Amino acid sequence: MDKLVSKLGINRASLYNTFGNKREFFSQALTFYMETRLPDLLIPLHGNDDFEDRLRQFFNGLISLGGETNRFRGCFVIGSMAELSALEPRLAKLCTDTLNVLEKDLRALVKRGQKAGEIRTEINADDLTTMLISSAIGLMTKARTKESPRRLKAAVELTLYFAFNGK
Repeated sequence: MDKLVSKLGINRASLYNTFGNKREFFSQALTFYMETRLPDLLIPLHGNDDFEDRLRQFFNGLISLGGETNRFRGCFVIGSMAELSALEPRLAKLCTDTLNVLEKDLRALVKRGQKAGEIRTEINADDLTTMLISSAIGLMTKARTKESPRRLKAAVELTLYFAFNGK
C-alpha cells in the first residue's frame, strides 16, 4: 500500500475512505481487471470461420499477459486464484465466474468448429473444452515465470495440433 499511495501522490486515508480496506480495494481492482481485460482476450473466440487461427490468437493473447511489462507477472486472475482464492471466498467466486465465462466461450467455439468440420469431432466438446481451459491456465501460469516465448508458442501449437489434427 505504501508504494501505491506514494505513486498516486495521495495519502493512505484517502485510499481507505474510497475503498474501505485492503480487501475491498483488491477485490475492486480484480473486478476492474476482469471487466476490462477479459472482453479483449475473448474477441478471437467469437466468429464462425478459421477456428484454428482464432484459438491461436486467443492463446497468444494469454501469453502476452506475461510479457507486456517484461516483469513476467502473468494474468492477475490466475495469480489471484492460485494465491488467494482458498483464503478469500469472494475472490474465489470472482475468479470462478471469470473462468466460467472463458469456458462458455471456448465451448461455443469448439461446437461451432466441430459443426464446421474443422475441430476433431471424435472428442466430446465438453472434454475438449476442459483440455483447452487447462492449456489456457497452464499458459497463463507459465507466463508468470521466465519461460521463453518460443516454448510457450510451441505449447500453443501442440495444443492446436491435438484439437485440429490429432486424428
